[in-house]
Amino acid sequence: MPRIKVIFDVNVWFSIVGKQKLYYIFELTKENNIDVYICDELIGELYDVFHRPKKYKYLSSQIDEFFVFISERTIFRSIKHHRKFKGCPDENDNYLFDLAIQTKADYLVSGDDGVLATPIPLPTKVISYTQFSEMFL
Repeated sequence: MPRIKVIFDVNVWFSIVGKQKLYYIFELTKENNIDVYICDELIGELYDVFHRPKKYKYLSSQIDEFFVFISERTIFRSIKHHRKFKGCPDENDNYLFDLAIQTKADYLVSGDDGVLATPIPLPTKVISYTQFSEMFL
């Protein structure tokens, strides 16, 4: 069975950590031959968001576990410096699409309406976390 390639947006990671679902994601990806991809831009944004004072207070006990999970259970890819994708309403999210295109991801999972509405070349499908969970239950 071929591996399924997935990218989770920062808002999805935040929800997974906030709801203490790391183990669920680990099992879901393991049982369904899913590879999760990350890049420097995604790690940087995750670090920034998770260390904001209001969010850090809420998530502090899970942050270390999360970054261990990221380092051990995801596949790192460096985005080429000449970004090509320019179609996302929030240009700061274009890197997600660059990562999806460069890895030939099957799914980009997001909770951001702008990201969800952005068309992307096949094979990547942009879906919500709920859709992703329902597909692999």
